[in-house]
Amino acid sequence: MFSANRTVWHFVSAALLAVLLTPMSLGQAGDAEIGGLVKDPSGATVAGATATLTNQDSGVTRATTAGADGQYRFVALPPGRYSLKVEATGFKTEAVTGLTLSIGTHVERNIALTVGALQDSVTVVGETPNIDTTKAEVSGVVNRIQIDNLPTNTRQYLNLALLMPGTSQDASRTFYNNIQIGGGGRYYANGFSVDGVTNNWAEMGEPRQNFPTGAVQEFKVNTNQYSASQGLAMGGMVNIVTKSGTNQFHGELFEYFRNGGLNRESTFQKQAEALTGTGKAPFLRNQYGGDIGGPVIKNRTHFHVAFERTQTDDSYTIFTGAAGHPYYSAFEGVFNKPTHDQLFNTRIDQQITQT
Repeated sequence: MFSANRTVWHFVSAALLAVLLTPMSLGQAGDAEIGGLVKDPSGATVAGATATLTNQDSGVTRATTAGADGQYRFVALPPGRYSLKVEATGFKTEAVTGLTLSIGTHVERNIALTVGALQDSVTVVGETPNIDTTKAEVSGVVNRIQIDNLPTNTRQYLNLALLMPGTSQDASRTFYNNIQIGGGGRYYANGFSVDGVTNNWAEMGEPRQNFPTGAVQEFKVNTNQYSASQGLAMGGMVNIVTKSGTNQFHGELFEYFRNGGLNRESTFQKQAEALTGTGKAPFLRNQYGGDIGGPVIKNRTHFHVAFERTQTDDSYTIFTGAAGHPYYSAFEGVFNKPTHDQLFNTRIDQQITQT
């Protein structure tokens, strides 16, 4: 037990050190957008209005100025809940709260200002449309609520892609799975990306790296007409966004286990065990881990770390039957077959500027 814990600690320490020594990515994942026109009561556009967008969970803000045509726009936004504030001289401050963005969502939100003092404000609750009419892609998003609450075998979050029409399960393995997207397409034709970075094997359309379920915020399954900029796939596309920290510390711990008492053995196993006197084949699987995220500097720097390990003490049985027993009895019996799988992911978000 001490050796196993020490190995895990060394692994976690090395990963954290690698993160601290690696330059932080300046890009944003998720590629959502919010934009629109700023207008006065007569319907004329208002140039030079200041728009400020705030992530309601992390407190990170971005600001922009409406152009001469009264248009403002925020691009490359990660999924989350946002509030929008628009200010202009001679008008009341207009605030919109409760704007929820998923991967690739495009929200067109026009702002109608009211004449008044700048220190006065008008607040409304925004609604995000269920259908994005600006894109022709055929896609669906599996969100964090579904990932947290729907059961999946061996905590494989990618199995939830089956919630989307036009998908099926193929090439599924214990610690490594894939999905088949679109009618008639092979699973090797799919593309995968994580936080905007390609996650494909060079030779085939399979995910190159697995991630702990606790590290996944949400993912989008495109069955048709996804952006050509993603490329490298003639089938479907899966875009994954990992979880970021917020201004509140949050996390979870879990453990699932199963032992041999829940197994039903085959006739050959029973005969082999009766012949060798070994008893029922041993089996024990423990899957445990957790994740935690929170602020390093509120409203500016956040972290999230996720880890999980699956340890399986399994066995295999060799039984040659009555005809083979006289010749191969030395090789018959129940033999141990231990396996394990370990996943670790960490993410640090740092706001450098508000533009």
